[in-house]
Amino acid sequence: MSTSADVVTEYWQDKARGLLLGCLCGDGLANRLAGDPAPDTSGNGGRSSLHYTLTGALALAEADFIGTHGPLHESDQESLAIALGHTWWRNRHRSHRGRAAGVLQAVLEGTSWREARSVGDQPGIDDTPAAVAGVAALSAIGERTSAALKSAAAGAAVLHPNPLARETARCHVSAVALALRSTPGRDLPMAQFLPRVTEVCGPRLRARLSMVRQLHQDARPSDVASSFGTSGCAVDSVPSALAAFLRHPDDPRQALDFACRIGSQSTGVAAMTGALIGARHGACGLPVDWVDAVEHSEKIKRIADDNVRRYRSEVAK
Repeated sequence: MSTSADVVTEYWQDKARGLLLGCLCGDGLANRLAGDPAPDTSGNGGRSSLHYTLTGALALAEADFIGTHGPLHESDQESLAIALGHTWWRNRHRSHRGRAAGVLQAVLEGTSWREARSVGDQPGIDDTPAAVAGVAALSAIGERTSAALKSAAAGAAVLHPNPLARETARCHVSAVALALRSTPGRDLPMAQFLPRVTEVCGPRLRARLSMVRQLHQDARPSDVASSFGTSGCAVDSVPSALAAFLRHPDDPRQALDFACRIGSQSTGVAAMTGALIGARHGACGLPVDWVDAVEHSEKIKRIADDNVRRYRSEVAK
């Protein structure tokens, strides 16, 4: 017979699984639309049809790290950089844009992560740090939003030195944490959602979120692309993902279809939209064909469950 504690744990397991599966499914769906150059490495006889990018692999690795070690702190950054470096090596066949691959390769070659992340041109901050950091919202299980925000910033700093990378990561994680606590089937409190997310943002990102608020509920993907562009920069991708999620908060298929059609550089947007919609609906609310098709779905579920066990046990102390 299930106890009330068991029911609560099962609820959060479903939510955590939804967050991770949504992120990886979104990444995989956008990657498939982009041509999906990666071979099948799922080990399930080629049945997987959603192959995530390096961004998805790094997100899963960071979630595994957090589930093992707890919310990220500055003292964890060296170990996280090495763990992500090994993840890059095992997943270097995956499609990727942005600078994370170069940073992590340098780390494995012996360069300190602080030096590695500062090498090369930095014309803009790509959305990889924010998309990867979304998994830090798992720390928000048990009302630990402050820990999740600090964890997101610490993780993003490993991949990019610019403070805006940390800010966009905190913005995305704040939204995912709110989605985790929302209930599917009940109206999302729009009047509170964006203002709460805006609280962790600086002026530049706050202006972008104001534009999200102004987009009409009948907005099309082309409208979002016109407002924020399709460059893949974090300051544009994070608001684009929020716009896709808020356009269809109770329809996972529509939300991710919307995100994938925003532009050619949409894998990060789709991964972030997937994390939001999965956090709101849980794994049980995601389309079964996505969950069946995404690579390593059982590993994804295990990592989600590990996080829930860790944080639920801490709450019980």
